[in-house]
Amino acid sequence: MIADLLAAGPVQKVQQRASDAADTLVQASVSDQKQRLLILAFQLRRTLGEIEKGAQALDPKLRPQFLVQVDKLRTLVDGPNSIFQLRQHELDLIADARRLLAENANLSTQLTTAAEQLVEATKQEVRASTGSALRVQRMSTEAITVLVALSLLTSILIVWRYVGRHIVRRLNLLSGAMFEIAGGGRTTTVPVTGRDEIAAMERAVEVFRQNAVERDLLLAERAEAAERLEQLVEERTAELGRQQAVLHVTFNNMGDGVVRFDEERRLAAWNRNFVEILDLPDWFLAEPRSYDDCVRYLAERGEFGAVDPEAETRRFAENAGHQWTAERTRPDGRVLEVRHNPVPAAALF
Repeated sequence: MIADLLAAGPVQKVQQRASDAADTLVQASVSDQKQRLLILAFQLRRTLGEIEKGAQALDPKLRPQFLVQVDKLRTLVDGPNSIFQLRQHELDLIADARRLLAENANLSTQLTTAAEQLVEATKQEVRASTGSALRVQRMSTEAITVLVALSLLTSILIVWRYVGRHIVRRLNLLSGAMFEIAGGGRTTTVPVTGRDEIAAMERAVEVFRQNAVERDLLLAERAEAAERLEQLVEERTAELGRQQAVLHVTFNNMGDGVVRFDEERRLAAWNRNFVEILDLPDWFLAEPRSYDDCVRYLAERGEFGAVDPEAETRRFAENAGHQWTAERTRPDGRVLEVRHNPVPAAALF
């Protein structure tokens, strides 16, 4: 019994370390802190080392099978598919999603503010034009009133000299036309006859009437322009949204695989066929990538055959500014036609 107890001690110790490793993996899968993940990974590697060390005391027949299971457990600790790497990637995606949501809210606020400022500026211009028109109208009314008063005074002063129905009729017509214009009658015509003082007054009143008509037309044009501007802003905003949606659907449904790099050769956009043709994993596209990063990754994966990844990356970088077309065979046997078309401020690979 004592021998059995002594033999069961290492087994229990290994079982305890395996239980600790499982608990550590569970903690890593739900941890929200990257620093905590590093600590848990260190602890788990040390625990695995103790398990492997303790496995030396196990039954030689069972030890290889046990070590195989330990190796499987180690793949959950190290490597691109480890729980720690996946959890870190998940935390990065959550942080990126929160950042993008904040940027989207900020852009929406800025667009709303810009639209409100544009509408407010248009309203201020309309109010300023209306105020100017009212001031001109008041000044015109006062001027007409002064002209009427002067006309009456002149009539009284010269009535003893120019007595006659012709002069009285002209003055009455002029006075009536001035009152109608002052009351808003812009279609009232002012007949101009002769070359005397009354004719000069008639010409002055006619000029004032024409100015009043032009002012009314100007106010109407400004009001129509403000309305057209508001309608144009709404139409342009709606059209921009529709064009963006059409471009997005067209880009993603193209029959070819397309990828775009910006002027600094950073990965800017790609469609679904590009990812499917090259079998690119989600974790690779989840982080910002450059032109050299993409070429290096494909070369390391054997996409271009047995080549030196760094030399292949330099070769692609040297030809990045040139237009070229080539055919190559993928590792799975598919033949691809590759077209490289540099355009201003962007590059297609």
